[in-house]
Amino acid sequence: MSKGPRPSFATPQKPVTSPADMPVLSAEMPQRTWRRLLRPKFVESTVLVAEVFLILAAGIICSALYHWTTSGSLGNVAPYIGVGVIVAANFSAIMMARRNYHLKRLIVFTGQAREIIVIWSGIFGLLAVAAFTMKISNVFSRGALILFFAGGLGTLLIWRRMVADF
Repeated sequence: MSKGPRPSFATPQKPVTSPADMPVLSAEMPQRTWRRLLRPKFVESTVLVAEVFLILAAGIICSALYHWTTSGSLGNVAPYIGVGVIVAANFSAIMMARRNYHLKRLIVFTGQAREIIVIWSGIFGLLAVAAFTMKISNVFSRGALILFFAGGLGTLLIWRRMVADF
């Protein structure tokens, strides 16, 4: 055993008085925060939630924009909120089933763009057939739905490009 002096836990620490001696939070704290924020599951979940909100926003904005330009009023936005919810639920469910929210796929934009275009077009095609079959197409404006199709697709492609570049 060593016979050297033992450290005493009772000795008081020297108080930190100068700003140079204080620990810098930007070096310690953000590293832990960034580790938590950049976990694959957190990034994947964030992209999923953001896409749902982007689809809903695109549906509402496109329908309001169409009705405002054609009639001068915002029109009845409630049916288009329902369409946005249906499209967002179907789109996110299919994308999740095809594992398009995994981090490995999120960083490759060309694969994402192909998947988004095919799935988005398929969902709108099926909804158009369902609306025609159930004869509810007179409630919705074709122009607003076409604008939602184009605006939503463009929004999703720009969003996924930003995600892939990040």
